[in-house]
Amino acid sequence: MYNILIVDDEQICRDGVAKMINGLNDHCCVFTAKNGIEALGIIQNQRIHGMMLDVKMPHMDGLQLLEKLRELKIDDIATVILSGHDEFEYAKKAMSFGTFDYILKPVDDKEVVEIYLKMRLKLDAQDKKEKEMVKLKKQIAESKPIIKERLFFDILRGKIDIDAFRDKAEFLNLDISSDCYRVALLELETKTAGVKQTEEDYQAQVISLENFLEGQLKTKYGFNLFHLNTDVFVLLFCLAGLSGEGLRREEAAIAEMRTEILAETGLEVTVGIGNGYQGVENIKKSYYQAQNALRYKVLMGKGGIYSIQDFEQVSNDFIFNFDTERLNMLIKTNQKEPIIAEMKETFAKLGSATPKTDIHMLYLLCNKYLTSLFGVLAESSIGIMTFFEGNNNPFSEMVFKKSINEIQEWLTAIIEEVLQKLNACRKEKDIRIVSSIKQFLNSRFKEEIGNKLLAEQFGYSINYIGQIFKNEAGLTISEYLKMIRLSHAKKLLKETPLKINEVARESGFDDQQYFCAVFKKAMGVTPSEYREL
Repeated sequence: MYNILIVDDEQICRDGVAKMINGLNDHCCVFTAKNGIEALGIIQNQRIHGMMLDVKMPHMDGLQLLEKLRELKIDDIATVILSGHDEFEYAKKAMSFGTFDYILKPVDDKEVVEIYLKMRLKLDAQDKKEKEMVKLKKQIAESKPIIKERLFFDILRGKIDIDAFRDKAEFLNLDISSDCYRVALLELETKTAGVKQTEEDYQAQVISLENFLEGQLKTKYGFNLFHLNTDVFVLLFCLAGLSGEGLRREEAAIAEMRTEILAETGLEVTVGIGNGYQGVENIKKSYYQAQNALRYKVLMGKGGIYSIQDFEQVSNDFIFNFDTERLNMLIKTNQKEPIIAEMKETFAKLGSATPKTDIHMLYLLCNKYLTSLFGVLAESSIGIMTFFEGNNNPFSEMVFKKSINEIQEWLTAIIEEVLQKLNACRKEKDIRIVSSIKQFLNSRFKEEIGNKLLAEQFGYSINYIGQIFKNEAGLTISEYLKMIRLSHAKKLLKETPLKINEVARESGFDDQQYFCAVFKKAMGVTPSEYREL
């Protein structure tokens, strides 16, 4: 419903116009005023949408009212001017104040209806625009967290200059009172050993921490809050300067804040802090330093505050006596227990090293294990793509692990999977080799065949040939060959009139007496007795 104001010093005119509009039953509310002063009072106490305004009135005429409304920044009233023929210049001036039409007096009913309907269309359009603007402002307000996130990503990508940063910071109500910045990363520790946590519980903790940071701590400790991923919050401090005393004071405030978070919310956090720098372009440098400092919790434990300054002088001289050749040998021979035991022992030495080792030495160690594991797979012609499916990449996954135990569990799982693949591949290979040996023995059992001949024939060592055959066939090669020869001999004894010595020779036995002894031991009867059965 619209509120319409009729302003005219002639009562007959204003009452007539008001009556005509009311008669349209258009659900509008009509107010009347006899001059600009009275009209101004109504406008200041009521939301007036449309106005029909006489330009020439005592005390305050229409032009003076329009000027006053401009001073008061009331510029959203759809106004039509009522003027006589001799007041046309007034009407022209009134049009410069934003009025959209005028009517010459005396007015008739038809003109009033037409101008009102025209005003109504304008008001409808204006109302639609206002509603769209309200909706748009709401969307902008709801999108501010996303806009903040994009702003910080632009900073990290170096895609924003100081002017654009200040404009967006003002829009987002960020504190950038100086040009010196320092980043702290606050990571929520959500998992407790032995306690199963639902996704709902986890998200509740994240929201609880964000609300506490945003509501109670942001103003108190003077940081700008960004939430780039689920459990890590970015705290961007705008510093008064880069003096050592000021930076130490900032770190003391962060320590106090971490204690307050634990006391008020029961949530444990780990903090990584970068150095302070001047210039928007160096915010990303402080961020990556804070990220690197945060990773030291893998070595030093969760719940601490780790400043990059504390690790800029760490040792890179840690010697873990990594024997690549030995590891490759253990992998190739499928010795899981020694591999895992030595890995854990090496990790333990690295974690307890004094002074603390550069965190990247830990990642280097993991890379050496992965390189050896995947290298042996490749040598065995086994594809490694299953380890890289989707967005997985073991060489980058390690940096997301939050403790040495997590890294050991992750690396142990990869070791076990690789060894399983190697074992399965070796099993298939052994089955193929044994099958080929059997075919060879079945086709040439009459000849003098030994392990040496088979090793030369198939390109493997005598011991390897003998071992895999026994594992797969359950018999030694000589036992299997003897079984083939006896089977052939039994067939000849039953189906041919060959003499015993001829059966022995045809079955691969050079000596008749040896043949008879072997046959009786295996069958419980002599060859002659077997023939008679």
